[in-house]
Amino acid sequence: MKRTEYTEANRLAWNEAARVHAAQNFAHLLEKFSVPGSSVLHKPHELERLGPLAFHGQAVAQVCCNNGRELISIRNLGAGRCVGFDISDEFIVQARELNAAAHQDCEFVRSDAYAIPEKYRGNFGLVYLTVGALGWMPDLPSFIQVLVGLLQPGGALLIYEMHPFLDMLDPINQADPANPLELRHSYFKPDPFVDTGGLDYYSHQEYKSRPQYWFHHKLSDILGAVLGAGLVLKAFDEYPHDISAVFEHLETLPVKGPMCYILEAHLPG
Repeated sequence: MKRTEYTEANRLAWNEAARVHAAQNFAHLLEKFSVPGSSVLHKPHELERLGPLAFHGQAVAQVCCNNGRELISIRNLGAGRCVGFDISDEFIVQARELNAAAHQDCEFVRSDAYAIPEKYRGNFGLVYLTVGALGWMPDLPSFIQVLVGLLQPGGALLIYEMHPFLDMLDPINQADPANPLELRHSYFKPDPFVDTGGLDYYSHQEYKSRPQYWFHHKLSDILGAVLGAGLVLKAFDEYPHDISAVFEHLETLPVKGPMCYILEAHLPG
């Protein structure tokens, strides 16, 4: 398949998922963001990284912003201009509704991540990428180049993501409860995961969905793409907690593995 065929298939799958997610949590989010200054960001290490980069009037872009809840939180916490991009038509509609409920001025743009309009190039001091974004990208180096293109000289890329180690395991609705750490998939898997069981990571219920394609990227692929795009790595930290709501069954195990990471890199200038 061509890259555009993968991303179009995922757009349709995410449009289906938007309705499923909205039924579970959208009313709560509307109520939450109607309170001035509300935020869904709560992990101390995430806030510590975001603080110096975003909360002092800095222009921020979030690519793969979903329903905009993180970006609106960043704006509420003191960022300047905030623009979110997502491939899903339905999630962009939700993001605009949440933004209106928050009485904020974030801009939300429906776009394939590989085709962000040229007018946004070089506009941002921070590009923020969070949970479950990288795995939807069939061409990782080109995607990182897109993110770098959004940065101003001296700007930062901050990635707070699922650890690629998790791709070796089964998610909560497929894992064997007696052996949740059983390795099921190769860390060097070259082809995408294909699924038609839906994208309900809140209640973990399966539903018949359009096919979706998830791409495993090794940690060396991610670091290599960041460095290859000309960014300078400033920090990389790994953590033993789940940010995906897909592998939360691993958090209580006595043997801890890497479940997420924060990567901070800067564009020279």
